[in-house]
Amino acid sequence: MEKKSIKKMLRNFIVFIVLIILTLWMLLKDQDAGKIFEIIGNSKGQYIAIGIICMVVFILLESINLGRTLKILGEKSTFIKNIKYALIGVFFSGITPAASGGQPMQVYYMHKDKISPGHATLALLINLTSVQISTISIALISLLFNYKYLNKILIILFVVGVTLNMSALMILLIAIFSRRLSRWLMKVTIKIMKGLKVKNIEEKIKKIGKELHHYQLSAKYIKSNKILMIKVLVTTIIQYLVFYSIS
Repeated sequence: MEKKSIKKMLRNFIVFIVLIILTLWMLLKDQDAGKIFEIIGNSKGQYIAIGIICMVVFILLESINLGRTLKILGEKSTFIKNIKYALIGVFFSGITPAASGGQPMQVYYMHKDKISPGHATLALLINLTSVQISTISIALISLLFNYKYLNKILIILFVVGVTLNMSALMILLIAIFSRRLSRWLMKVTIKIMKGLKVKNIEEKIKKIGKELHHYQLSAKYIKSNKILMIKVLVTTIIQYLVFYSIS
């Protein structure tokens, strides 16, 4: 193995260990760690095992959806890499406010693996859209069977939650299929770049335009490929039923 590769692996390993330590510190700094480990020790092992299996299934289904969409868009990605993207999304969503860091980091790592940012963004938007549809559907169906448990506060929270998710869903659908919005976002991006006096701006604008063109063509293709959308949605519904089963 080359020295360069060994150094890279060692650096990545150190970063990984530091991230684990920081994550555990952030999670446990305001908690009684001894009490947590005592509760875990008194828990039934089979339930913990089932919870872990459910989380593994959740990650696998996420990777299947990402791989399926990337393949349709003409991108080459292995099953192992798709699992990596899914884990990156879960990890960075877990450590950033409002789970905002997951998708940007997934796009970054996909780009590092020579996947077009436009295709990566579209794949993630499709995945996020199916998540919104799935969570709203599960919430509304569960309401039919559990409405008797709702009090006034829970009803208000339920309505607010569904309204916010419906709004997010509408924004995602517009982002995927609206050319006008895509062009507006590009103009805003160019203005920001000019304001920041970014170097080689013309070259970067050309590159953004090229990616936007690919994005719009891909969105049009996916719009006509309803079978893909159905497969992604069915997989996501199963994925989130498994995820909600953990608790």
